[in-house]
Parts: sequence; C-alpha cells; structure tokens
Amino acid sequence: MTEVKNGRLSESKISLRDQSAIVTGAAGDGIGGKVASLLALHGANVNLVDQLEAKDKLDEICDQINALECGNAISTVADVSNRTAVEEAVTKSVTHFGTIDIVINNAAIHIHSAPIGELSDSKWEKMLSVNLHGARYFAECALPIMKEQNHGNIVNIVSDSAFDVFAGEAAYGMSKIACLKMIAYLAKENPGHGIRFNSVAPGYVKTALTKEFWDNPEYLNDALQGIPEGRFADPEEIANVVLFLVSDLASYVNGHCIVADGGRCAGNPV
Repeated sequence: MTEVKNGRLSESKISLRDQSAIVTGAAGDGIGGKVASLLALHGANVNLVDQLEAKDKLDEICDQINALECGNAISTVADVSNRTAVEEAVTKSVTHFGTIDIVINNAAIHIHSAPIGELSDSKWEKMLSVNLHGARYFAECALPIMKEQNHGNIVNIVSDSAFDVFAGEAAYGMSKIACLKMIAYLAKENPGHGIRFNSVAPGYVKTALTKEFWDNPEYLNDALQGIPEGRFADPEEIANVVLFLVSDLASYVNGHCIVADGGRCAGNPV
C-alpha cells in the first residue's frame, strides 16, 4: 500500500494504533464481528456492542480479539434504540480507552416484511428505532468528543436495498436509505473538524441474516442471476471496505457511500 507525502508516493501500512472504535451489532459471525476483529488486528482498541440476547457470543468474540494481542477489546450490552444506553456505551469507551476515534453503526434488524399499509405501526417504529435512530444516537454522542480532538470517522453500514426496490421491503429499505442520507448531512453540517462520515452498502452477504436465502438452492440460483460476481460476499470482504474508509488511505473520501454488492446494482444511480 502507498501514501502520499509531500507529493511523493511512499510505502505505507494501515495502522489504527492508539485509536478507539465502537462497533455495534458486533456479535455473531456477520459483518460487525468481522469489522471489530479487523480493526483490532490493525491496532485499534474496540468496544463491541450488541443486545443482551447476544451477550455470550459478544464476549466470545471479545476474547478472541484479545487473544490476538493487537488492539484491546471490551464488550457492552446495549439496546441501540435507547439513547441512554447509547450514552452509557460511549462513556464506557472513553473510560476504558480515553477517547473515541471510530464509530461503526452496523446494528440493524429486518422484521418480516409486508407492503406499505400492511406492516403494523409497531414494526415500522421498531425498524426505524434500531436501524436509523440507533445510528443517529451514536453519531450525536460521539461527535462532541471527535470535534474536541479534531479527528474521527463515522461509518454507517447501510444496504444496496437503499438503491433498489423489492415489493414488501419498504420499511427496511427506507430505514437504510435514511441512514445513508444522514451521512451526507453529517458531512455537510460538520466541516472543519477532521471528521469524515461515510457509509458502506453491502449486497447479499453470507451471514445468519441471509441464511434462508443462500441455504435455499432455488432462491440462491435466482439471486445469483443478478450478481455479476456470481456469489454472495463473505463478511470479511465488507470489513475490508470499512477498514479502507477509516484509514488514511480514504483521507479525501467524505459524505459518500461505497456500494459493495458484487455489481448487483451496477448502472443504478447511487
């Protein structure tokens, strides 16, 4: 890898040493856990956040990261849709690591879908409270800290559903495009503080959330027809994009979204 110094290219290695990160939705073998592990592998201290039901898996991943003896890891049980719980998670990071340099808003839910008008208000509210407001709470709580230190990165994990339309997926798709738009507003409203705001829009990723799709040969075959890469992504591939965005290699990338969907939405305006 290279970096530019005084107009010249020089060899570089991504290092997040002495940086502190928060990763939500970090339990399990999905995107969050892989992102947390990769950031730690490059030297970051990481606070892994997930819901109470996932505590055992959260602690397991935390132990695995600490065994790497790179960055340190702690785990936090929190309902991201609760502002007080988010404030406590941010405070815990500052207490343990002294600051917050990176926030990865990955926590999300996908409630059984239905067309607009058929999904109950409670399900709409649950989807938006976790997928959208959780990301907003973490951004709002971390921003004052990042502004004071004139440095920071906030990355929202959205979805290529933000650029496509599937009948019955309105609540999920709308929550994700709102998260994407929030990034643009954060970038425009917070200039001059050394903070960058970006998002990653994965397509189909081989996780527990999509198991019903990739475990069903008929559905899988249909899904793959629209993906030039001809496969679902591994979670590590999305984590690599996140690592790029929070590193100095992306120093001039701000307010944008990288679509990592194997070409599924190729040609769509993004």
